Amino acid sequence: MQNKQIFIFGGVALAVVAAIAGLALMSGGSQYAPVEHRIADASLLVKDNSHMTAGKSAKVTVVEFGDYQCPACGAAHPVIKQVLEAYRNNKDVNFVFRNFPLPQHKNARLAAEAAEASGAQGKFWEMHDALYEHQNEWSDSDDALGMFAGYARQIGIDADKMAQEVEKNAFEDTIQSDINDGNTAGVNSTPTFFINGEMQVGIPSIESFKAAIDAKLK
Repeated sequence: MQNKQIFIFGGVALAVVAAIAGLALMSGGSQYAPVEHRIADASLLVKDNSHMTAGKSAKVTVVEFGDYQCPACGAAHPVIKQVLEAYRNNKDVNFVFRNFPLPQHKNARLAAEAAEASGAQGKFWEMHDALYEHQNEWSDSDDALGMFAGYARQIGIDADKMAQEVEKNAFEDTIQSDINDGNTAGVNSTPTFFINGEMQVGIPSIESFKAAIDAKLK
């Protein structure tokens, strides 16, 4: 009987570990690694209306499919900011952000709407940064939109207009298009990056990320 109880307990423990691992995959894992998966069709990863730091003709294009509420994306954000700063004056490096809000994150899609609405007023990247840098404040809030309005005022845009557009889901089609492209590209966790079409999953170090970009610049 004792052995049977131990066996059952062990089975439950394994099931719990598997469940946690599955949740980590969908939330964004901490392991950063290249994946043997490449997207040859650049138009699937970058649209004409995608938010980007350089031009589509750049020698290296880095695309992130991200979720503003994802803890792993939040952890990756400081690295991305350092990378963007490192290549700020290099027009051969283009960083692109695509929305991939996960369904288990209650405010993720709302945050994506807020970023897109801010982009319509010329301040996408400012709101993008604010959402990640204040992620712990609004993630579980029942008044996330009120907090987003506060960020909007801080970055100098019309907060009321932004909030109205979010409430109307004015950018639903744009966000859904990003999700659809991500699904087609094989994205199933966040953050997922593509460097010239080559998939990289997880939280990168600045050294590994720069090494991957520099290899493409050569």
